[in-house]
Amino acid sequence: MRFKFITPGLPTMMGRRGWEFRSISNTLVILHTLAFFISFSFISVLLYQNLLNHLNQTNYKRIKEEISSVKTLLQSPNGQQLLNVEIQSQMFETESHKIQIRVIDRHGRIINESLGMHTSLPVNLFPRLEVGSAVQKYRIPSGTLFLLSNTIFLENDFISKGQIQIAIDISDDEILAKDLMMNLILFSLLGLLFSVISAFYIIRIGLKPLNEISGKIEKITEANLDTRLEVELFPEEMKSLGYSFNVMFDRIENSFKKLTQYSENLAHELRTPLNNLMLEAGVALSQERTPQEYQKVICSFLEEYERLSLLVDRLLFLVRADNNQLELDFKRIDVHQEFENIVEFYSEELLNKGIAVTIVGEASLEADFLLFNRAVSNLLGNALKFTECGGNITLAVFHDESSVVVSVSDTGSGIDPLLLPKIYDRYFWIESARKKGTKGTGLGLDIVKTIMKLHGGGIHIQSEPGTGTTVTLTFPVAA
Repeated sequence: MRFKFITPGLPTMMGRRGWEFRSISNTLVILHTLAFFISFSFISVLLYQNLLNHLNQTNYKRIKEEISSVKTLLQSPNGQQLLNVEIQSQMFETESHKIQIRVIDRHGRIINESLGMHTSLPVNLFPRLEVGSAVQKYRIPSGTLFLLSNTIFLENDFISKGQIQIAIDISDDEILAKDLMMNLILFSLLGLLFSVISAFYIIRIGLKPLNEISGKIEKITEANLDTRLEVELFPEEMKSLGYSFNVMFDRIENSFKKLTQYSENLAHELRTPLNNLMLEAGVALSQERTPQEYQKVICSFLEEYERLSLLVDRLLFLVRADNNQLELDFKRIDVHQEFENIVEFYSEELLNKGIAVTIVGEASLEADFLLFNRAVSNLLGNALKFTECGGNITLAVFHDESSVVVSVSDTGSGIDPLLLPKIYDRYFWIESARKKGTKGTGLGLDIVKTIMKLHGGGIHIQSEPGTGTTVTLTFPVAA
């Protein structure tokens, strides 16, 4: 089973409709890995930046403490001797974070400085300033130095105004930051690899119900259409999908059953006239016949052909209606006048059976003229078939609050209440009618029901055995 995941708004890769992913698992792996990589990269940058800030703040704090210590020493009466001791003590410190100090008076003369500082770190190498302090980094072959210039004001005879220049070796800090960066990059790559592998494994587990659905669907054939998915065993996120599949299977099963039943009934309906034609043709050809006898056989053939033509015509109508291929042409219809026209069409058959027709009511409605005529004609034709000689048929019409009601009532044999739910089924034919030899296709009421559905109306049948049947059609006023 293949699923297509489309995200509108993203740059198109396979068409103008959007970014199309051919695999849910691949898409989730890519998105999961991308999210992990972005979040881990963001955290790594924060860690690296925090480390640099911490190291800089630590070094700056140490420098400030050193400046404060130098100022304290210079304010003493024997400040120069104490400063010399302080500077000499710096010589014995380790190279890591080693501090070098230089004190300059207001005229730019060097008062004191660490050993060798005048050659490796000349005065002009430090940031220049008049007031305040300034910091910069300076790279040397062996590492990196942190240089600071700070203005001092003292009230003594030794120095009243001057500048302190301090250099601190931060090579170890940079090595630590570089190692951290390399480790974070390594961890990011390893994490990326782990993310891809774990994503494939987790997503494979997460999509396992989909594979189960696919496997069960593949096993469903026309022989076991009653198979359903066990939705209760699905995760919550997939239960709606399972319910939807089961509903779809219900529709497919019902449609297949109806199609099978329709096919069997259709074959039966076609077989009867075809067998009649073959039988009559065989009998006619078994011996020499007079022209009158051949004419009788041909008339019988025409009757069967008409039945076949009617069956095909009704089937085509239902197929077009089921596929929404019918366009209705609504017109204003005078129902009473149309009743009279339909009764006139059946006048000869009504006269032969001695059935009286009564037309009651006056009304007009908006409907497709041909379909309205067909619906009422089908109902009147059914009433004629099931009404005994000398019976009565009533065609009535009246206005309701929001509809026009058309009814066809007869005094025929009626319908068994147990058969009423099946009366609309295609090819359904009441057995008593078959015994009487009444011919039909079993599609008349289904066509009427379809016509009413196309008009947004409804159909209702009320019948009592031995009393008669009333079929009511309800047309909405605003069709």
